[in-house]
Amino acid sequence: MHVDYWDDLGWKDPYANLAYTQRQRAYRQAGHVGGVYTPGFVVNGQEWRGWFDQKSLPTLSGSSGILQVTAKNEQLIAEYSGKNEPLVLHAVLLGFGLKTSISRGENRQRVLEEDFVSLAQTTSQSIDNHWQLKIPTSTINAKRYGLAIWVERPNQMSPIQATGGWFTPEP
Repeated sequence: MHVDYWDDLGWKDPYANLAYTQRQRAYRQAGHVGGVYTPGFVVNGQEWRGWFDQKSLPTLSGSSGILQVTAKNEQLIAEYSGKNEPLVLHAVLLGFGLKTSISRGENRQRVLEEDFVSLAQTTSQSIDNHWQLKIPTSTINAKRYGLAIWVERPNQMSPIQATGGWFTPEP
C-alpha cells in the first residue's frame, strides 16, 4: 500500500493513495507500530522489523476459522467459519510486474520494478460472516493480478484470518 507522503520529493508515485497514508497513521495512533515510515511492515496487526534483518515471518499459535472466497462474475463471495460476530472483510487488488520510470528525486533515471502493489481496495462489514461484494477494479495495467483478502473485528486492525491468490480480471 503505497503512501503519498513521499510525493513531494521530486516525483509522484502513481500507486500512492492518501487512504494508505491514513491507514499507516491509524496503526501508529492505535499503538500497533512505533512510527510512520517506509517501508513499514505489519504482520498479524503488529509492527514487524524482521524484514530488515532477513528474518522469517513470525507464525501464530492457536487456530482460527476458515475464510473461503470465490471470485465469480465480478463478485467476491466470502464466508468465514469462525464465531458469528460483526466482522469486516477487506479485499485488495494487487498488481505484479509494474514498472515506473523515475525522472526526478533520489531515484531519478531508474526504473522501479514492483510487485504486490495495492491498486484498489474494498471493505464490507457483516454480522453473519457472509459477504457478497464487487471485486475491486483498477485502470492500471499489470502483468499479473492477485487478490489479498482478510477479516478482522471492527476497529481492531488485526487480521483474524486471511487468504489470497492469483486473479484474472474478466474482459
